[in-house]
Amino acid sequence: MKESDTWANGRRRNLSLHGPASNPRPNLPSKFPWCREFRREFQKKWGLARCVFRRSCPGRSPGPRPLLCGHAGEDGRIKGANRSRRKHRLLRRRHKNVQKNSLLQGISQGIFGKKGARDQSCGATGLPLHAPGGKQDLFSGCAGPEWLHKPNGMRSIEPVRDTKTRFEQEVSMRLSAFIGSVALLAWATIAVAHAGPPVQVPPVQVMVVGTYHMSNPNRDMHDVQSDDVLAPKRQAEIAQIVEGIARFRPTVIDVEWPSDVVNKRYKAYLSGALAPSRDESVQLGFRLAKTMHLSHVNGIDVDGEFPCEPVEAYAKKHGTMPLLKAADDKIAGEVSQIDAILARGSIGDALRQINDAGFASHDNDFYRTTLKIGGGTNQPGADLLAAWYKRNFYICANLLQTALPGDRVVVFYGSGHLFLLRQCVSETPGFKFVETNDYLPR
Repeated sequence: MKESDTWANGRRRNLSLHGPASNPRPNLPSKFPWCREFRREFQKKWGLARCVFRRSCPGRSPGPRPLLCGHAGEDGRIKGANRSRRKHRLLRRRHKNVQKNSLLQGISQGIFGKKGARDQSCGATGLPLHAPGGKQDLFSGCAGPEWLHKPNGMRSIEPVRDTKTRFEQEVSMRLSAFIGSVALLAWATIAVAHAGPPVQVPPVQVMVVGTYHMSNPNRDMHDVQSDDVLAPKRQAEIAQIVEGIARFRPTVIDVEWPSDVVNKRYKAYLSGALAPSRDESVQLGFRLAKTMHLSHVNGIDVDGEFPCEPVEAYAKKHGTMPLLKAADDKIAGEVSQIDAILARGSIGDALRQINDAGFASHDNDFYRTTLKIGGGTNQPGADLLAAWYKRNFYICANLLQTALPGDRVVVFYGSGHLFLLRQCVSETPGFKFVETNDYLPR
């Protein structure tokens, strides 16, 4: 042979398996190794044929090894041999996989047609390798089964062509994608159904108890004049109020004191070291917390500005003082109404009046009226309202931040803050406002 196929220094040289060019039939040994056609698409694009020789060949050292992978030229010779051993090992591995799973691959990939199918030009039995003209592809699928030997008794596999058109392949692919999408959607539906309904987070229930200042601090524009709440009669009334609110089963108590003050005074109250106090935070808040066996009380009060003087000065200067005075007189009338209730009734009656939704709304009318005091860039009424809202929203922020899902909160605060605190709690997601009058004694 002029050219031999040997492995030397990691490189392979070309090997001619054929006789003279005039004889297109290959000069094959008596036992030609078994070959197999792979994907038609791969052949069509590259004209490659993949073979795995399991026996030694002339001019080679004995021992099984891959001999050649290439394509048949017009002269009947094998050309375009690969130059990598790794590729031969990969081809041999793929050949084994196809041998074991040919039927499954034929169905899933649409590579092989019906068994025994032939191209029309090949005839019923297929063309031999020495077809006239020498232009037949050596591994084109037209090679007759007589040229596909069965080493070691292995069943021969007849090469066939894929008869699917491009349209049929596209329809098959889209149908497979649709079926996969439906299966995925069904699986997701079943998973959601087995997961059950979403977990419901219990809301925070908040009861805001608007009160008057029982210790008469005289820090507001108009204060209810309270008698001595340490008197036995008033103590009995306060006990009834605490007993009624305890039916709400509160888990958190908030009062109108700063947090550091509350922490010190409540510990002293529990130990009996706190001096008697007439403040509503002690008489109502601390007493209810002790009744519910709570170890902690929250102080949520925030100090703020109340710029009333600029409002009065502007009203006097611009002749709007009658408007401001009418709003002020309305507040004075509401305070006198609470005084009258306390004089003839109980503390519970006064608290029921204060916590009425309509009464609380009218109590806020004064702050809305101040918006009419001002003009242009000078807006003292709006500044007063903004300062009042800022303080109340700071208070409400402390209330919301100290509550956890499922808590039952009771807040004791001055009646002037009731409207905005009710609004803040009612409009906050995850919080539910509870009417105080549903639990106060009648």
